Amino acid sequence: MPRSVIALGYWYNDLHGADSFCVVRNFINACGYMCFASGALEVMLEKSIHTFSHTTHQWLLVLGLVIFTTIQAQDMGDQEGDSMRSRWTVPLVIGDASARYTIAAFVVMWSYLCASFWKLRIGVLVVSTGLGLLIGGRFVLRRTAKEDKVSFRFYNLWVAFIFSLPLWKW
Repeated sequence: MPRSVIALGYWYNDLHGADSFCVVRNFINACGYMCFASGALEVMLEKSIHTFSHTTHQWLLVLGLVIFTTIQAQDMGDQEGDSMRSRWTVPLVIGDASARYTIAAFVVMWSYLCASFWKLRIGVLVVSTGLGLLIGGRFVLRRTAKEDKVSFRFYNLWVAFIFSLPLWKW
């Protein structure tokens, strides 16, 4: 796993994977999150990723998809800087409004689907989906660079919540 993270970091930074195209950038970010999550699980469970259950492997893949489809939230607040660096981020490729709607749609969708994946109680499902609506709504309605940076902080709290959903199963 450490080699994977090093390779991803090299691709992202030294080979300019973060600059080349938004799909590559999102893919590298998603793979990085999956490495961090699986590494944390290995430490917590004191066993190799190769011995994880099929459900755990599916969950790691779902988490990768969550990040792949929503990580453009980090790019909303610095579109001017990304444009000056010729960094092809989602908002610069598909436009600001379209990027905001993709964030909102995917955050709400994943909020519901991730809670459903674990078959959590209706209360957790409602909280998860409500949190997704709040985060998505912020990105759609609050459109200044300053507000985008605040929205990204909320997005990070949402990501932490999504990653913690298996704990609600207990």
